[in-house]
Amino acid sequence: MDKNTGQVTLQLSIGFEQVLSLVDQLGPAERLLVYRHLDQNWAEQFEALLDRIQARVPSEISEAEVLHDVAEAVREVRASSTWA
Repeated sequence: MDKNTGQVTLQLSIGFEQVLSLVDQLGPAERLLVYRHLDQNWAEQFEALLDRIQARVPSEISEAEVLHDVAEAVREVRASSTWA
């Protein structure tokens, strides 16, 4: 128990389905807070992933070159018989 706040910390082991059930029991405002928190975490992880990818691209390659290469790769895939 925290002597300053009087709060008790518990550690539980629950499954994913149980977590979803608990979230379903929340009111709309609390559920929105959970979703915002999850969206923020996802966005932060995605941004970190993009940073890691961009760090691997040599600085002498321009964004225009990357976009051109991506467009060319898409054209090649769409033209292949396995895409259709």
